[in-house]
Amino acid sequence: MTSTAVGAAGSNPDYTYFARACLCTPLWTDDEVRGDLTPTPVADTLFASTFTSTFAAFMHSSSILVYPNSTAYDPRRNITTRLQSWEFQPGLEFGSDLAGMTFIAPDFNTRKRAPPPCPGHSPVGGCGVPGQADLHDFAGGTLEWFEERLDALASRRGHFAASDTVLDGSVVLLTHQPFRCAPGVPDWYFCFSGSDKATLRKSIDRHGLRAAFFGQLAGHQHRWFNGKAFDEPSWSTFRQWENSAVKGDKADHAMASSLSVFTVQRARVTGVTQYWQECGVWRTKHPRMNRLRI
Repeated sequence: MTSTAVGAAGSNPDYTYFARACLCTPLWTDDEVRGDLTPTPVADTLFASTFTSTFAAFMHSSSILVYPNSTAYDPRRNITTRLQSWEFQPGLEFGSDLAGMTFIAPDFNTRKRAPPPCPGHSPVGGCGVPGQADLHDFAGGTLEWFEERLDALASRRGHFAASDTVLDGSVVLLTHQPFRCAPGVPDWYFCFSGSDKATLRKSIDRHGLRAAFFGQLAGHQHRWFNGKAFDEPSWSTFRQWENSAVKGDKADHAMASSLSVFTVQRARVTGVTQYWQECGVWRTKHPRMNRLRI
């Protein structure tokens, strides 16, 4: 089972190949949301139509996929958006170690139009979208959906606690933007604002699920990072793992592509291997997962 963070689906014809390359649960990013010249977001609908068959493949297995592919009206921006959130619970066909895990991928990509001018492009429509996350806190929005999934997860954890169906560390949150921004970069500008992070922490705590989460898998900042997602001492074990970019790491511009492969045993992440390519040569690294840094 793989989780793919697709790139440039809104402007690159290669996006169609992702849908056919492997059985995957695709996660889309801020770059796919809006092209420079589109008056309203179109890539969310394009993403949905591209990966319809990919998501449908999981419907004929013992796995559980929650993919509403729903539309909702955003009153702040006066637009209707198609939210691309999903939750995936691998079935036994993926092996007994993965079968106890839950992957939750809320669509927190903003639909806000970035202001012009765009270097090298027409200023009409702005430069896609800005980099920060958006909880989509409105009726039918992502935050409402995320709360519903936490409700369902808490019910499973409470009902089956005696048999450890939902183990500590078995839930993985996947978002494009990370919670913690790189040093010198304001969280509100390129990641999650302080108030948005507080909202999500309160939601998880309200359902008694903090210990159930391994942490967050993210990207966006074109860097490798393995550390604490939050400054709050009570959240010191909530991990933030960032995978670097497919074209140029923040500290290594020669990088052509990168990926992370996680080792899972009994529904818990026990290790990870980083892979990246430079000048046609694949390189690897095995960071220590028992250490968290800021």
